[in-house]
Amino acid sequence: MSDTQSDHVESIVGPGDSATEVGSLAVARLVGALFIAATAATMISQIMMEPLTAETILASELERHRQTIAFATVFEIINALASAGIAIALYPLLRRCAEVPATGYLGIRLIEGAVGVCAAIGLIMLLHVEASLAQVFLSMHDWLFLYVLIVFSVGTFLLYPMLFKFGLVPKVLAAWGLIGGAMLLLSCISLLFGWIEMGGTTDLVLSLPIWINEMALATWLIIRGFDLSHFVNEIDV
Repeated sequence: MSDTQSDHVESIVGPGDSATEVGSLAVARLVGALFIAATAATMISQIMMEPLTAETILASELERHRQTIAFATVFEIINALASAGIAIALYPLLRRCAEVPATGYLGIRLIEGAVGVCAAIGLIMLLHVEASLAQVFLSMHDWLFLYVLIVFSVGTFLLYPMLFKFGLVPKVLAAWGLIGGAMLLLSCISLLFGWIEMGGTTDLVLSLPIWINEMALATWLIIRGFDLSHFVNEIDV
């Protein structure tokens, strides 16, 4: 093994650390659990809020839906915290692969979490305003949530290329995630400009691949963990 190759491996796994320690199954399982928590919380909150999208319901039955709004708010906060937690948990590993995109991914997901909390505040305000103002805060929430998805999709352009290049997960999962992220971004931009309807067929078709990918990725991480043999193989060549 040449000194150059040795320095390359050390820069990945860190001095005194083994590849197993860096890509431990415990960390992988934590990341997988956070992926599931973020996705599940998002879906649950959206399902719970679906009956409240009509202005007539907001104006006449807001108090009756108070408990639903409260639970939906909790799930949106869970999503925001889990999203930030994913990047925090991944950062020690990703920065050893490529520090600049790893730091960018961390920053983007922290922004995503912050915007997500702001969106949840929009729901909280529904519990403390008159029915006549409810539609205003619901609209604020919907716009902020759309920006959450935009920030999330941009983050996939940093995460999945690193997963693909360094072989941390099967390349098919990494490529699938990158394509799914691009499709979600296309959906968000189309919603932003009013070209498609939120929750419509086109929105669903464009959004579904990345959500399925995240569940597949989470399952892989929980069962198999990260694969850092790519770096070991480079040394053996």
